[in-house]
Amino acid sequence: MDLFADEWEYLDNGMANAVFKYVGNNTKYLHRVLRVRLIGQHHQSASYISTAEVFDSIHASFVADRSLCNLREYIVNNNFELIELPTVFTEALTNTFKNHCSINLDERYGMLIDNHLVTNEHTKKTKYSKFLKLFINTTCDSGDFPLMVIEMKPKWLYKDSIDTNYCRNCAYNRMTKKITKKCFCFNELIKFKDSNLKQTLKNMFPISNDSNNDIVVDSTEIAKNILFDYFNYNDKNILNMLSLYQRPTTHNMILNLSEEFMNSENNKQAINDLNLKMTLRDVTVFIKFYRIVDTAGYLLIDLDTSSSSSTYHKAVGHHQIAYKWQNRFYCIEISLVDLDLKDIAGKWRQWKAKESSLVAGDWYNTIDVHYGQPCCVLLPENEAKEAIPTILSG
Repeated sequence: MDLFADEWEYLDNGMANAVFKYVGNNTKYLHRVLRVRLIGQHHQSASYISTAEVFDSIHASFVADRSLCNLREYIVNNNFELIELPTVFTEALTNTFKNHCSINLDERYGMLIDNHLVTNEHTKKTKYSKFLKLFINTTCDSGDFPLMVIEMKPKWLYKDSIDTNYCRNCAYNRMTKKITKKCFCFNELIKFKDSNLKQTLKNMFPISNDSNNDIVVDSTEIAKNILFDYFNYNDKNILNMLSLYQRPTTHNMILNLSEEFMNSENNKQAINDLNLKMTLRDVTVFIKFYRIVDTAGYLLIDLDTSSSSSTYHKAVGHHQIAYKWQNRFYCIEISLVDLDLKDIAGKWRQWKAKESSLVAGDWYNTIDVHYGQPCCVLLPENEAKEAIPTILSG
């Protein structure tokens, strides 16, 4: 056995899983995280989804299924691996981290995934909101570590109707008071272009006036400029692709869910389709930034540097793109995680209740002076161009 509890460190946990990062010397697990299932409300019920079932569903839905081909390359680079967990290891892990989480000891398997947040003592973390974090390596020579990593949870990325003032993200944040004052919306990264997009990125990553770390300031500016190029000129950016696959097949499908609908054999495909879309509305996106010039000044990948373009695509695809900014070369690498299919039998009532509350409370429409004007305003394109500058300056 090569799994030892003292070589793993607790990282974080959600409702269903805990994540541990490897801190030992075994190259097999270096820069990897282990995800294990927790004891939860449904862990002994018929609707419980095991780690092996999660692994199989990720492979079937996102790797083998060619209908999601535009997302596949963002997923396969996570290097998912199903591993058997010896009882002695999970028991030791449970005893060591019992103050953090309660591991399900009946689970036979865990999932190994690449660690997208490989940090060290020089990493500065900034949490802008529950849905956006920035990790910056504050050393001049980052080595194998990314220069910085953006972690975002973009949630719902499509507009259901042009007749509403707020998108679903902003409406839900207002209703639950998760965010009490708007500063940006991920939907703007899809909708806005040019100067409006630059303003959105400025709102997303504000630089504190009292920041005295030049590396943090410079890195944040690099991130904003590269992201501007990525979202402004790349129609196949990750948020556009997610938005495409998130869109509902039928209008107000969640509100139309019922016991009769869920139990009908004729609706199996529609239910599976909804489950996939709800999964894609709850993923996490990691954007890692690397320098691609070594200490001697040599390019680490082949680029046509004679081109006047600021963007240089690597051959591996859309999830890795090289950029030039202020005569320096960088590469961004994008990964998509948190792809567990939902327990739809246990969750559809909860989804319907939330949507019913949003509609009944008119959270999509009523302007909230405390929250601010809707930055994700869903107006026809010709009206939106006139309204956006007012919204951003309001």
